[in-house]
Amino acid sequence: MTKSMVDYLRVVTPYLDSELFSLKSLGEIQKIAKYLPHSSLAGFECRLGESQTKVDFQISVNPHSFKITKEFMESSTWKKILNFFQDLQMSFLLKEQIKRIGLEFDLPNDQPWVLPIPCIFFHLNPLSIDETQALIILILKSLDYEYSSSLQHNLQTCYNSLPNGANIKYVGLMLSRSNQALRIIINGLVNEQLIQYLEKIGWSASTEPLYKLVSQLTLFSDMIALALDVGKTIQPKIGLECFINKSPSEDPRWNLLLDYLVEQRLCTLAKHQAILAWPGICMKSDHPDLWPSNLLWGDRFVNSQGVSVFWRKISHIKLSYHSSLPLEAKAYLAFGHSWLTVITP
Repeated sequence: MTKSMVDYLRVVTPYLDSELFSLKSLGEIQKIAKYLPHSSLAGFECRLGESQTKVDFQISVNPHSFKITKEFMESSTWKKILNFFQDLQMSFLLKEQIKRIGLEFDLPNDQPWVLPIPCIFFHLNPLSIDETQALIILILKSLDYEYSSSLQHNLQTCYNSLPNGANIKYVGLMLSRSNQALRIIINGLVNEQLIQYLEKIGWSASTEPLYKLVSQLTLFSDMIALALDVGKTIQPKIGLECFINKSPSEDPRWNLLLDYLVEQRLCTLAKHQAILAWPGICMKSDHPDLWPSNLLWGDRFVNSQGVSVFWRKISHIKLSYHSSLPLEAKAYLAFGHSWLTVITP
């Protein structure tokens, strides 16, 4: 009997349309999930262009209980990650100021299979600029990540240029990639503030062609988060992450946003339909033969007080922008398990 994230994948992957992934990609995700613990929050990163069927996998982890099998401990990077998780338990600053930790797995290319090195993302609690800076330095030191003077200078510029109401919500260490830049994701840049911010931090590309795109995306979004890669320079490729608070059944802007992407040839019509079909919930009665055994005790405990469900939602749509490269669109499809309270009249 398996006790891994594969158990949860079995419940939700029947709802993942084959337009969004190849069987090979799904097989690679299942291989990775075999070595990961159960998580109540995970998701898929789906590319929306024509003939793009590669899907990456993300999982939120509890650093206090996270373990991998000994066969992968030969990897120096995995050792650093596990050592960091141990440091996390000893550091008040780390424990109190990191809300959640996510691992993002880029699927391996055609090579002998090993558990891939993940990118690691930190969801930060609301912090002051000084606290954010101190926390990032502590994270980098704990993971033995290079913190050059140029990176320090560029991060300081990004902090100092934030307008009121904006904040660095996520910090990502792209451990699996040769480019050792730091990913920062900024929330709270409203409309033209996003363009003004890029100009203020000295982003190398022209903001003029970006203005029209941001203006259009603002029509379809409750919020656009800005993803930047910061290293020796502030890199020219950025991410525009479009969030809509309500589900597609409650807010027509999901459909309008995907229509726009189809018109711009950034998404196929089939993938448009597949994304909108993803949200929903399922219960044990829907898949009794697939229901994970680790949930049975909790299901019995809540009994008539609650209901055990797997939920599926669209997290956001991301556009990757580079002034000299074609636009690329991705959908982030989240899923997880919850016990929902039953309210009786």
